[in-house]
This record gives sequence, structure tokens and C-alpha cells, in this order.
Amino acid sequence: MPVPTVTSTPVPTPIVVTGTPTRPRITVTKRGPRTARSGRTVIFTVIVKNTSTSVSARSVVVRDLLPAGYFVVKIPNGARFIKGNLVWSLGDLAPGATKTLRIRIRLDRSVTGNRCNVVEVTSGNEPAVTARTCTKIVRLRGVPTTPVTG
Repeated sequence: MPVPTVTSTPVPTPIVVTGTPTRPRITVTKRGPRTARSGRTVIFTVIVKNTSTSVSARSVVVRDLLPAGYFVVKIPNGARFIKGNLVWSLGDLAPGATKTLRIRIRLDRSVTGNRCNVVEVTSGNEPAVTARTCTKIVRLRGVPTTPVTG
């Protein structure tokens, strides 16, 4: 009795493609007081995070654009002034890494009203992102107001 010949068609092996991001994802948060008195010192916090799980953000730079009437009490570690902005060069930010920056600001005694403070974060391989926080500044009692110019 002849043995039957069995032929089979090979089943292709499924190919699983995982989408590895080619860019990091930077987020930035800026925190500060909702209200403050002129002439006082306040603290602002900037939180920069690379939310990517696989790609480092390269050459990360943080620029804090201080409004008129805001004076830095002491330049924070790693920061410097460039063209009136407080700037940090953070280098590369690994996947999932977070960097927290704190800035002590003295508010000019004559400053009142709403002031918004903006921070911008750039990277060599990711578009710029910004965040801002606004503070309502009330005049310190007994201090005459003088207009801020310039």
C-alpha cells in the first residue's frame, strides 16, 4: 500500500513591530504663589521631565523669562544670566528623569497687579515647551507706589 504524501503550506510567522519613539517627550511645570506682597521674597519651582521611556532628551536648556520687578535673590546652582534671562544648561535628560529647579525672587516694593512668569525648555531633539504661572501682587502697606518704567 502506497504511503500518502502530505504537503503543507508554511504558516508565516507573525511579525510584531513595536513602535520605539524616536524623540523624547519633555514636559514642564511652573509653580509659584497665587498672591504675594510687594517687597517680599517668594519661591518659584520649575519641574522639567522627560516622559519618554526610551529616548534621552539631548542638550536640555531651561530659560526663565523674569518679568519687570522680579529680582533673583541668589543665582541658583547651575544657572547663569544670559540677556536678562535666568538660564540652566541641563545637558541630557534620561528617559523618565525629572529635574526640579527653585528660584528665590524678591518682588520690587513698587510692583503691584498681576505678573506672569514664563519658563521655556528647549532640547536638541524635541520642540520647545513652555509653562507659566501668574501671581497677583498686592502693595505692602505704607509703601508709596512709583511707576515701573523700562
